[in-house]
Amino acid sequence: MADRKREPTGVVFVIRKLEIGGAEQQLLTLVKELIRLGVRCTVVPMYSGGEKWNEFAAVEGLTLISAEKGARWDVVKFLRRFIGIVRAQQPAVVHGYMSGANELASLAAAMTGATPVWGVRVSNLDPSRYVWTVGLVFKVGAFLSRTVELVIANSRTGKDFHIASGYRPRSFAVVPNGINGARFQRDEAAGRAWRQQQGISDDARVLMLPARLDPMKGHSVFIEAMKSHYDHPNLVVACMGDGDEALKRSLIEQEQKTFGRNVIRWLPATRDVVSAYSAADIVISASVFGEGFPNVIAESMCCRCYCIATDVGDASLVLGPDGACVPPGDAHALSAEIGKALSLTREQLAARGAQSRAYITSNFSQNDWRRPRLICWTRRPARAVKKSAADAHRNNGSFVNHADVRLSASVIGLSVALH
Repeated sequence: MADRKREPTGVVFVIRKLEIGGAEQQLLTLVKELIRLGVRCTVVPMYSGGEKWNEFAAVEGLTLISAEKGARWDVVKFLRRFIGIVRAQQPAVVHGYMSGANELASLAAAMTGATPVWGVRVSNLDPSRYVWTVGLVFKVGAFLSRTVELVIANSRTGKDFHIASGYRPRSFAVVPNGINGARFQRDEAAGRAWRQQQGISDDARVLMLPARLDPMKGHSVFIEAMKSHYDHPNLVVACMGDGDEALKRSLIEQEQKTFGRNVIRWLPATRDVVSAYSAADIVISASVFGEGFPNVIAESMCCRCYCIATDVGDASLVLGPDGACVPPGDAHALSAEIGKALSLTREQLAARGAQSRAYITSNFSQNDWRRPRLICWTRRPARAVKKSAADAHRNNGSFVNHADVRLSASVIGLSVALH
């Protein structure tokens, strides 16, 4: 008697690379919870390595397989490897995590009979600030979205932006990021140790912008906003994050022209963000576009930092009704809020920090597991999944077939692979 094929079960998550970042941390937390709930999980990064690879590898019950994207022109072999990995897992669902990975997830789902689910983590993306493939991926993503069972955004603004841009999945849910209050809590001893490591005195006022070096993060606006404050007594200004080295060089040039000397400490990204937050008095998010749910703000608020953010994505919601939120790109308004923060005493900053932690733990707790509940249906038998995928999509009565998906996803797979 021939062996019966295993029913498709579980989820394959697709992501570009396991670097330090809010999206990667949320994915790590998600797979742990899904595994606890009995869902079989596989994570397939396009690229091997990354600062968080070992953290994922250490998760009991998680299958971690790199698609081993190599050089720029490793396209055909990469796609074959990627599809082969997904097919071998026999998943019920292929879940993309962010642009590029989402479209590849649709390609894999179409070729394996699985159901595609996407994760959206940006809002008002500006493709003109990046290489041409970013805009191409976004536009074709709008077309492919008609074949997607479920899109999960981490912000209301992100959902609205994608719908306005033509994204039309069968279901579009908003699940804010969950913050682990037990992990993200101020550790004064760790904060002092971090200061000592950086050569910063205990009585210094530390103002920190933790963000990767990316056009969306608004470092240039932040430098402009600091013109009135860089000589504030005993102030240490730090920008913490990795990224575009060419952008970093241009920012340092702007810093030297603006202040006449080096004022900012340009620090690398760290996995020990709690120690860094515990050393900071004031945390800034100066993003000018693209943010969905700003993890930096929520995490640092949970660590009792005084936070200031630009009104991008759901930043104002995360800050709360009493938060310091300014228009994006407005250096003057950002400077004014920084001035207010610098005028507060340590006791006043501590009081505001305590309020911030209470607000985050009450409104964005990791215990709010709507996302796992949304995709726990992935354990259904294959016939149910196939029936769900075969239902007519509610996009003006139209239905997008798998041939269309393969053609469009192949084009997008090529552009993503070349990026």
